[in-house]
Amino acid sequence: MIDFKCVDSLFFSEFDGQWKLTPVNDASSAPATKIEYVVDVRPRGPVPVLPLEWRIKEDVPTNLLAVKTASMNLGLEGVSKMRQRIRSKRNGRLP
Repeated sequence: MIDFKCVDSLFFSEFDGQWKLTPVNDASSAPATKIEYVVDVRPRGPVPVLPLEWRIKEDVPTNLLAVKTASMNLGLEGVSKMRQRIRSKRNGRLP
């Protein structure tokens, strides 16, 4: 699961959500991944809903590419370091 949170935006007071990835194990097809995208949006002012939904939908492929690029750049070594930092924080130690 990849959670995200809006840090700063001129247009939104909230733009938070998550990407949830689930392996699909179907013996009749190649391995696949089911991707769910959930977002909570609060505009700073009045915004027409349909154009906002359209814009979010149009940005999904760009966002997926950014997630793929970041994960490839991070690689196994980066994931291992990140896991170690998380474990250290859970155990009350600094990395």
